[in-house]
Amino acid sequence: MPEFSTFPYHHYMLRFWPEVQENGAAAWRYTLVDPHSGKRYSFLSLDSMLAYLTLLTEELTTGSPPYDE
Repeated sequence: MPEFSTFPYHHYMLRFWPEVQENGAAAWRYTLVDPHSGKRYSFLSLDSMLAYLTLLTEELTTGSPPYDE
């Protein structure tokens, strides 16, 4: 396992907002924005965003190749 000081540093701006569905219920939407590149990662649920972040941190921790962009 690599030393923590050698891990790449990642930061994102998190945006989230309710989106009203046809039935009147609110569904939360999430976007992570890389402030340096402007690249956006959009998610339809909190679970899907957390799954992405979990995968990213696991790949960085194990030293496997980075995720496909």
